[in-house]
Formats: sequence, C-alpha cells, structure tokens
Amino acid sequence: MPNLEQCKQSLQQQIIKNPKLKKNTSKLMKQSWGEDKISCIKKFGSITAVSKYSKNITTNTTTLNTNKNTNSNTTSQKNIKNNTKQYTQSTEAPHNAAPKKPYSNTTNQLIHIGNVILYIIIGIIAFAISIEIIKKIFRRGYAFLNHKRMVYLKVTLPRGDGKGDREESKEIAKDMKETIGRMEQVYMNMHKLGTLSVSDKIQQILFRKPRIVLIYNYEEGRINFIIGTYPEYRKIVEAAIGSQYEKSSVELVKKPELFTKKHFDVMPLETQEEDCYTLKSFRRMGDDPINNLIDGLRNISKYDNANIIMTIKPLGESWNDRAKKKIDLLYKNLPLTTFHFTDIFLAPWKIFAFLFNIGGGKKKKNPDEVGIVRMVKSKEESINDMGKEAGNPAFRAGLIITTSSDVKERLRDNIEGLVSAYNVYTDEYGNELNQLAIESNLFGAFFKPFWIIAAKYFLTSLLYKANVFTTGELTGLFHLPDGKYNRSDAINWMSYKVLPAPSNLPMFPEDEFGGYIMSGIVAEKYKKGNLSEILKDYPKHRAVGKKTDKVEKLIPLKDFNGDVTTTEIIEKDGEKFAKTFEEKDIYGYKIFKNAVLLGTNIYRNNYAPVYMKREDRTRHHYCVGKSGTGKSVYLQTLARQDIWNGDGCCVIDPHGDLVEDILEYIPKERAKDVIFFDAGNEERPMGLNLFEINDLDEADRTVNDATEIFIKMFGAEIFGPRIQEYFKYGSLTLLEDFEDRPTILDVTRLYTDEAYREFKVAKVTNPVVKNFWTKTYNAMGDREKAEIIPYFSSKFVSFNTNRLIRNIIGQTKSAFDITDAMNNQKILLINLSKGKIGELNAQLLGMILVSKIYNAAMARAKMDQKDRKDFYLYVDEFQNFVSNTFADILSEARKYRLSLIMAHQYIAQLEKGAGNNLGESGKSPVKDAVFGNVGTMQSFKVGAPDAEFLEKEYKPVLSAADIAGIANYKAYIKLNIDNTTSRVFSMNSIYTSDYKSKKIAGILKEYSAKKYGRKREFVDAEITARFGMDVDENELPEEVQTDELSSQKTKTQEPPESNENTVLDPGVNPENTTENTQ
Repeated sequence: MPNLEQCKQSLQQQIIKNPKLKKNTSKLMKQSWGEDKISCIKKFGSITAVSKYSKNITTNTTTLNTNKNTNSNTTSQKNIKNNTKQYTQSTEAPHNAAPKKPYSNTTNQLIHIGNVILYIIIGIIAFAISIEIIKKIFRRGYAFLNHKRMVYLKVTLPRGDGKGDREESKEIAKDMKETIGRMEQVYMNMHKLGTLSVSDKIQQILFRKPRIVLIYNYEEGRINFIIGTYPEYRKIVEAAIGSQYEKSSVELVKKPELFTKKHFDVMPLETQEEDCYTLKSFRRMGDDPINNLIDGLRNISKYDNANIIMTIKPLGESWNDRAKKKIDLLYKNLPLTTFHFTDIFLAPWKIFAFLFNIGGGKKKKNPDEVGIVRMVKSKEESINDMGKEAGNPAFRAGLIITTSSDVKERLRDNIEGLVSAYNVYTDEYGNELNQLAIESNLFGAFFKPFWIIAAKYFLTSLLYKANVFTTGELTGLFHLPDGKYNRSDAINWMSYKVLPAPSNLPMFPEDEFGGYIMSGIVAEKYKKGNLSEILKDYPKHRAVGKKTDKVEKLIPLKDFNGDVTTTEIIEKDGEKFAKTFEEKDIYGYKIFKNAVLLGTNIYRNNYAPVYMKREDRTRHHYCVGKSGTGKSVYLQTLARQDIWNGDGCCVIDPHGDLVEDILEYIPKERAKDVIFFDAGNEERPMGLNLFEINDLDEADRTVNDATEIFIKMFGAEIFGPRIQEYFKYGSLTLLEDFEDRPTILDVTRLYTDEAYREFKVAKVTNPVVKNFWTKTYNAMGDREKAEIIPYFSSKFVSFNTNRLIRNIIGQTKSAFDITDAMNNQKILLINLSKGKIGELNAQLLGMILVSKIYNAAMARAKMDQKDRKDFYLYVDEFQNFVSNTFADILSEARKYRLSLIMAHQYIAQLEKGAGNNLGESGKSPVKDAVFGNVGTMQSFKVGAPDAEFLEKEYKPVLSAADIAGIANYKAYIKLNIDNTTSRVFSMNSIYTSDYKSKKIAGILKEYSAKKYGRKREFVDAEITARFGMDVDENELPEEVQTDELSSQKTKTQEPPESNENTVLDPGVNPENTTENTQ
C-alpha cells in the first residue's frame, strides 16, 4: 500500500507526461494509481483535495529530464518537498498567483509540432479554397464563353377538349399526378447527359458542362415553355420530350429577350433549409402547382414581359449519399450541421457556428446508438418524401425571376406576384423558396448587377445560393401543361397538330438535279423563317444545295472608299448611299427535273423536303383553304418549277396578280414560250373562239361543253331544256360549216337573220339537225317565235354588247392554238381579272379555256403515248369555272398527260347552286369526282364546315379543330406517292423570290400583246362585217390593205401570219420585234 508521498509522486509523473490530464481528475487518478486508486484517495482525504493538488503541480521539463537521468531519491524527495510546499502555499494563500517557470525542451517541441500541424491545416484549407476558386472560375468562364452556343426549344402541346365542369375526384387527381409525372422521366434522361462519353464525364467534373435552361417566358400576353441546352444535346432532349409527349411540337426559337423594355428588375430565389430538405411534392397537392405560376404571369400586363428562369446542371451520386445520411439523422431527430464554401462570402457568421459545433457545444449523440423517433404524421410524410427524393438524381439549380416594363412602378408588383406564387411549394417540415429581400432592398446597387449577369448568361448562381433539386422537385417546379389541368388561356397552346412526314417521301439522284435552288421564307419563328439560314445547318443533306447570289448592300457615302464616278448613288431618308453588291452563299432545296417541290415538313426540328414525282402528278392535285392562307403563292411556286424544268403549263387566274407575279420569274431561255393572255387589254384583244375546231368529229363535244358552260353560268332553271335545245341545234348548225370559222356570237344571228339561217342550214348534213330547222322550227308560229327568240337572245346580250368580251370571243381565229401549246410545252398565263372584265365574263372565258384544253388533251388519243408531253393546268378559284368538264379531266385526262392543279376557298362552292350567278344547276358531280379521283389532297386553314367534312378524309389522326386551326401558309396533305395515297402529314409552304426579274415582266406582256393580239380597230371591223354592216374604210389604219377587207363582209379576214421565228431577248425592246399588224 503506497504512502502519501508515493501517491503524489505518481500524480506528478503522469501530469508531466500528459498535462491535459489535469482537467480530467478521474482519468488522471486511474492512470497514476491504478489498483491503488482508493488507497491514495484516502491518503489525500478526498477527490477534491486530489484535484486541487494536481492543478497546482508545475511541469518543469528540464528538472524532469534530470530526474530521469539520475533517478536519485534525493532529487525526487526535493521535488516532492517543493511541490508539497507549493501546495501548502496555494492552500494558505489561494489568491496568490503561482510563479512562472521557463518552458522545458519537451514543451517547446510540442509547441513546434503544434505550429507545424497548424500551418499544414491552414495550407490545406488555403489549397482547397484555391482549388474551389479555380474550379468556379473555370466553370463560370465556360458558361460565359459558351452561352451563345446554346439552342432553345419552344415546346407546345394541343389543348385538347377536356370537360368543362369535371369533378375533382380522386381518380382525376391520380390522373393529374401521372400526367405531371411524365416530366420526371424527361429529367431522368437529362441527368444522363453528363455521362454519355468519357469527354462528357471530364467536362462535367471540370465545367459542370451539361447545362439546361428551363424558362417560363411571358411575352405579349402569352406564356411559352422554353428549354435551352447545348447543340450536341439537342437531339437527346427532343427525343426525351417526344417520348413522353407524343403530341408535342418542339420548335427551335431564338434566345428569349429578357429585358426588352425601358425598366427591368431581377430577383433570385433560394431554398431556406439544407439541400436534403425537399419542397412540397406535387403528389401531395390537389391541383397542379404551376397553375399558381401561370396565374402570376397572366396577371402581369401584356405590355410587360417576365421570365422565370431555372438553370440546372446534373450532380453526381455523392450528393445522394450525403443526402441519405442526413435523412437518417432526421428520422432520429438529430441535428444537421453543415458548412458550404459559399458561406465564406455570403454568410461568414456561419463559420463560427460551424467551428463551435465541431469543437464543443452540446455533446452529440452517436447516431448508431439512437433509434427512429416517432413524430406527427405530416412531419413523417415530409421526411418520407425527402427519403424518396434522396434516391433520385439531383441537379444543381439556379432560380431567378426577371421582368421588364416601360412603367417602373409595375416592376415590384410583377416580382412580388411571382414570388408569392412559389408559396404553394412550401413544406412545413421541409423546404421553402424565399427571395433575397435584404440584399435586394438594402444592397441592391451591389448585388443586382451580378444577378442581371447571372440571368443574361443563364448561370446557376452569382452572389446567390445555387439550390439542389431532385427530379421530383424539378417536375413540380417546371413541367409541360395539360389542357385538363392547366386551363389558362394565356398559355401558348398548339392550335393544330404537327405531324411527321411518311418515311417514303420521294428523293432523287443527283443527275436529275435541274440546276435551280429554291430558298425563301417559311412560316417559322426560328431564324425568322429564313430557309437559307436554317438549311445552312444541313449542308450534307441530299436535297440541300448552295448557290452564290449578288446581294445589294448600301454603304453610307461618307464611309465608301470606292470610285464614286462608277458607282450608283442613291438617297434614302435624307442620306446618300453607295449602292454596291456582295456575294453571298444561299442555301435551299434542289429542284429536280422529274419532280416538283411542294414545301417542307418540319417536325421536331427535322426539315424534310416534300417532292411529288412527275408520274404521281397525273393523278391531279386539289387544294382548299380560306382567302389569304397562301394558296395562290403556293400555286405560283409550283408553276415556276414547271417553267424552270421546261414543261408546258397553263395558269388561269381570276384575279390577275398570280400570273403577273409568274411573269417576273420567266428565265431568258423560255421567254419565247410565253403566251400572256390579258383579257383586259382593250387595245390589242386576243381572240378565243369556242367554236374553233379542226374537223367535224369535234363538233358534238364542243357543243356539249358550250352547253355546260351556259348551264353553269345561268343555271338549269334559266338556261332550261328548251333554251338548251335551241342553243345546241344552232351551234351544231354553225359547226357544220366549221371552215367558215363561226363564233358563239353567230348563234343568235341564226334566229334573227333569216337569210343567214337559210345559208347555213343549206350546208347542214346532219339529218337530225336539218330536221329541226325544216320541220320543228318552220312549224312554229310567229307568236311562239316572238316569245322564245327574244328570251333566247337575251342570254347573250351581255356578251354581244360588251365590246371588251365581244372582241375576244367574236374573233373567228383564236390568238393561239391550245393543241400546239400543249404539244410544244408553251407557257399560257391567263389573266381574267374580275376587276377589269367583270365576273360573268371572266367565268365565260375561263370555262372556254378549260374546255379547249380538255378537248386538246382528248385529241391526244391519236398520238403515241411516248409523244404525249406533260402539261399542267393550274386553276385558282376554280369554282368559278366548274363544269362537268372538270369531272371528265379528273377521271380521263391522266392517260393523256394532262395534270390538273386546282385551288378554291371552301367545299360548298362545289355543291348545288354554288358559283352560279343567275340560277342553280343542281348538284354538280365535280365534288364527287374531286374527292373520289384526286390523288393528292391538301388543305390550308378552312372553316368549321369544311373541317368537319375533311375530318373524315384525315381520320383518325386529325380532329376538326386541328384542321380548322392550322396556321396560315401551312397545310395538311395526303400525298400521292408511287400511285398510293400517304397518311396525312403537315407541311410548310415556301415563299421564295429566287430568280426574280421585274424588268422582264413588262417586256413579256408587251411582246405577247404584239405577237398574239390584234389591234382593236381591225377586230371591230371584222365583227361589223360579219354581221353584214358597212365598214368605214377611212377609219382603219393606213398600213392595212382595206380593199381586201371591204371585199369580204361576211367572211373573216385572215390576219397576216406572225413571224414564227421571232425570239424575244429580254434585253431587246419589243417595239423592234415583228408585230401582228392587225
């Protein structure tokens, strides 16, 4: 059993070895005395006395080392006495301070080691901070330098026809959650962008490269859903969206303009709690949470704009591991203590709290020794949500609101309205989103410039905290709308369905390329619809070609360095410019010889040119659409290609603008093929004789066509059976003497001029016709004739008395031969402007032309098939010219290589009574022929009745609402491909001004008038002579041989033949060309 001195000596030795034991008396006694602990305590008297004694022991390292070396009892006893003395002094005078002793070598070594360790720790911290700063610089730099590379996709969905007063049942709520939950799979796919390749993994570590921007864009009162990413990830993002939202339209758009008004403001939103705490899940909400955001945006003035921007970057699995550990602590009701690097700058006071918690404070419980704590149900649900989300992929996310307005006072209201909308995501036991009110209100001058930069460059953070959201949280914060649950009319819904083209669209080999490139404008916002700029991204596509054009460029004269004397100077807005030209590469679709380019199918940013093969065009092409939807421009685009390809075509235009525009695109090598028929040209009218035939076999068909024309014009009630009988017998009588070149004006003359009638009847060889005159007509009494003849003649008064139309249909010889034009691939441009000649006259001339073209096609039956050249007949507003001839063309003309392209405004124009001016003709078979025989059917925007009718044609893909809602210059089309009609798909028409020359139009018009027209004086004289009236020869032009005309009063004078070898050079004045002098 040790004595008191031995106990004190043991204490002194332990304290010298480990001075820290002075603070822990229990541990000191155990290590010093071991089994003798109780005995030594008894020697001291109490544990308190032991504690006081140990605190007064001073550690003299030098003395200790000497004691260890000599190990003498004398020195030990001396030390013990000194210590005892010190102890006695301390007990006697507790207020006297202990004398200071110099540090021993051991203490100095310990201090040195401590300093080294401290320096190492500081170095490690400094190195870590430097690495973190360098990483942030790299990442910020990468984001700044690459933000211009980003592409932006506007996603729209059809609104659908949901029930208006649907009950909010649990089943509907479940459907809502499933509908919203589709977006979570999209985010799952986005999270994998950073792991697609080794390069992507490296860039994710260095730059956090996969950056995706989610934007609620409010502009002009409409809410758009926009997703931005890098070009290399675009296809993956589009595919991810398309797989979950099959009916969606994904359209490339330009970068959203954030600050377009005079004043603007920004506000970041941060989560209040740690990252493992989640926002309230949409699965625990009764309504779609984005309705709050949509309402907040809708309440903003349509003259302002606003954007809710969320920039996200994928995080690795390490975050999930940390989050799971934190969730375990929450289940056990244990506190979380974390410190973020950004807190050094944004919340430096957290450093001390963090260090305090590490170094001391309350004693922490060992998590392994604590079980799960029971808690209230709502809190348990929140933590359960956190546990689920901790296993889902996570994103680093920056959330910022921007707004701009011309009225500064509205900015704060706009921001506050959107911030308050995020209250719906607040979870009582989870997380919430808060604005940085203090930073904004008190230090806005410092913080806001950085926030504006973060918004413009789509950064995840810049002097505000980046949040961490899992896929479930992101789904609740940003997902695509559904018409059933998002009922706001402010959402930019897709007004019609965008449908992909069939996989077997025609494509052609390079050797069929005709040398022309078609560029232009499509009705898309991306790159302002500039097809050249769009196709620049697809240079290797088989159908994409490139040409070099000279583009006009105006340079301010003060900046022009060239030769002013040889440069054209123009003045614009009071400033002078030098007009120069520069070469520019233009991209467009190739025009192939054996096809026509209809337009382009744009489906999820895939541009597919839509061609129709030459052979498929013979099955005809039907277009319907409201006025102003792009039909005429569309027809013009097709006709130009036929002209460029060297084919023959005829364009019948009841307005005049269409053919006038086509004239400006005639290439020089085809100028001599143009025949411009201008019905409004009074000075040089062109003849168009309906009764002009080559042999008697054509008489019956010509008469039947003429009868159909007048039935169409007047209706079967007015131009009834009796009138039809008189007209047919009169026409057949005239055509028996077809060499005399009768005209339609001569029909009434048969019934009013007895001498003329007897002269013509004498030449009739058809016994039925002759019997009509000799038996039926001669047996009629004078009273009956007096009643029927005026009634019959009155139907032709408007044509006989109108000099404009009379000088066209009254000429015995047509200005051009339709058969020759078809066989020699001429270009017939027919201007039947209603404003110039009247609707009734335009209708008559149009139907005459259609009839003559059809008869010329049928005459090809005598030709070998290999000699039948393609001829394309374009008829705009064709309801004006509808007769049974159209039905015949649709059913029979294909084999004679006559292809019909027809367009009009609404289907009812083809039905009973439609298009008649003076009566009804009964139900026309044309409608049945169109929808029964036409190979390619195409509809632009139409009215509701037509949409309901076409819905049957487009089933089951389209609804009537889709058909009626399609945008202007876009169409749905069922294309004839290899003699088989495709499924319906959407198509954009192309507006192009390629190869346009305004100068050539006037030249061609004047050339055609001089070559094919006749001077009005001679036409008037000819018609006057045919009706047996005297002609004043002095009024005729001097250069004409008037003696020849005066010798023939009842027979047409033949005009001199035009020079068939006359070729128009667009650079030559038509006054110098050979002219038809009559």
